[in-house]
Amino acid sequence: MEKITIFTMPRSFTHPFDMLQLNAIKSWLSLKPTPEIILCGKDEGVAEAAAVLNLVHIPDIKLSPSGAPLIDSVFNEARSVAKNSILACVNADIILMQDFLDTLGTVKVSFPHWFMLVGQRWDLNVANYIDFSNNSWEGDLRNDAVLHGELHPGCGIDYFIFEKENGINMFPFPVGRTCWDNWFLDMALQAGIDVVDATEEIFAVHQNHRQYHIAEYMMNRTGEESKLCQELAQKNIASISDAKWKFVQNVLVRK
Repeated sequence: MEKITIFTMPRSFTHPFDMLQLNAIKSWLSLKPTPEIILCGKDEGVAEAAAVLNLVHIPDIKLSPSGAPLIDSVFNEARSVAKNSILACVNADIILMQDFLDTLGTVKVSFPHWFMLVGQRWDLNVANYIDFSNNSWEGDLRNDAVLHGELHPGCGIDYFIFEKENGINMFPFPVGRTCWDNWFLDMALQAGIDVVDATEEIFAVHQNHRQYHIAEYMMNRTGEESKLCQELAQKNIASISDAKWKFVQNVLVRK
């Protein structure tokens, strides 16, 4: 199976994000074959986490006036450093399981070039560090998510798997604001890339957390940088439901 590079833009490793992000990153390290993992940014604890876990660290990412990483800088730096031809941009609080790479292998056979995988996530309250030495951790987490979690709507996109040289030049969207992910998906569709909805095959778990103090949340959703994101996107917005392919009962079908 082809190795991939996962890159992400973590928050500071302070409570509760230290636990959530370590759970996520350690789940990525449990994948076989082990992916290359790149942490982008220099918020508190990022360099230390990269050193302890033996990950690649790119500290010098361009920032918006508010201090948010700019997505074009993140993608450009990750593309320049990544050792592998397949990249995955994953939010730093998303737990992945082996089906992440297994599904990529299936899609890679069907689309040797120019594909993108996206999928909905399961939202779940996770209160503790996960013991990844326990062989049943995947099954236990799946059961917990189905029983107590919720499948997130397709407008939110928490992971992309794509080829490094897919020809899409990213715009300077501030991370954590609105619509860069929906814009990126729409650009892939407009470029004729085979976009696959892998929701039924990839069980991705988002660890719930209180997002922001309300003033910060409103700034990120409706503030000046959010308005900038909307101007950059120019209504080029897509949802996971717009994917041209999807899995139905383990079979890849055109929608």
